[in-house]
Amino acid sequence: MITWDDAQSDCQDISGDTTSATLTIFKRFLNNGYHLVLSELGRSHTEKTQTASTVEDQQFYTLPSEALYVKSVKVTSSSIEYPLEPIIDQDTWDIFNAAITGTTDIPTFYFVRPGFGVGGTEIGLFPTPSSSGNTITLIYEAGDRDLNIDEFTTGTVTVTNGDATITHSATGFTAAMVGRYFQTDDDRTWYRIASFTDTSNMELENVFEGTSGAAQSYQIAEIFNIPEELQILPVYYALSHFYDMRHDDTKSLKYRAIFDKELRDGKRRWIHKTRGSVINRRRQFHLRSPNFPPRNLS
Repeated sequence: MITWDDAQSDCQDISGDTTSATLTIFKRFLNNGYHLVLSELGRSHTEKTQTASTVEDQQFYTLPSEALYVKSVKVTSSSIEYPLEPIIDQDTWDIFNAAITGTTDIPTFYFVRPGFGVGGTEIGLFPTPSSSGNTITLIYEAGDRDLNIDEFTTGTVTVTNGDATITHSATGFTAAMVGRYFQTDDDRTWYRIASFTDTSNMELENVFEGTSGAAQSYQIAEIFNIPEELQILPVYYALSHFYDMRHDDTKSLKYRAIFDKELRDGKRRWIHKTRGSVINRRRQFHLRSPNFPPRNLS
């Protein structure tokens, strides 16, 4: 795994420039490259699920600011989940809303209305919900915030094999550490931090699999939320732009070519959630016809 600190060091080591001014530039380009990879990769590991409740006679709902692309939407009514079908273009959406003005507890379609600039994207349901309290479940590809926090290594920790709790020797933990990654010097396996209990205790997403111990040296660090073998890509991106600023076209194009190739390979490797090779030829999916009228209109 390449931590945020490792990525900065890699840029400095390769470029030979360790000045603070250049480090600031590297940080900016590292985050730019990271966001580009997240946007292009389109893999299942960037998926997130959010829920909201329908509001009577309210058609549009604001998406989370981190949402890049909507993958699926469903509405739960009377404990039954109804998947919605996307309407791609504005003209079709306008025609549907002009032709049918009723409301229903079971919408049939959804429409994504992008906001201007960053954030503010909305999702519309058709027909408009007729009551409040039904659950909207949204699956989307998520972006991430800029990385900017250096690693934390103060004090020591106590860890227990098979237990997700990590305990600090003093009171060094903070709620802001949730979502970062934890590693002891002895175990060397990275674990994502799931929750903050108090300044002495936090919970990992998975149980600790290393050897139990007290007074363990450790680090808590930010890590690019992309596959491990692709975490070097923001470094290549930053170096390409750094050398472009230095008017060194040869090195700039070199690192951009490496970035582009590795990104293409990564998209091919991570296009599917699984790598199973068994395909059932007789498997059939029965989809609801989009020509059927919406149900339970009122």
